[in-house]
Amino acid sequence: MQQALEDAQGDVEHLERVRQFITRFRDGKISLRQFIAGPAQSNIDEDLEAVLFEVFGQSPTNAANKPKRPQAQAKRRAKRAR
Repeated sequence: MQQALEDAQGDVEHLERVRQFITRFRDGKISLRQFIAGPAQSNIDEDLEAVLFEVFGQSPTNAANKPKRPQAQAKRRAKRAR
């Protein structure tokens, strides 16, 4: 019984770290790029990937490798040309 309680407490702490990471993104404290890259702690990567998949419908690795919109690229090129 004690082991089950310790495991449950570990799970709660783990999910709290995931929630805090997502909250930092929501509050604008980290960029989208940092959010997609994920937290520095690798032990929450799987949970974070599951949450991102639910929210965005793709894994963070696919989102990071997704090509940028052509319109956005054209705007950046126009700014650089000035």
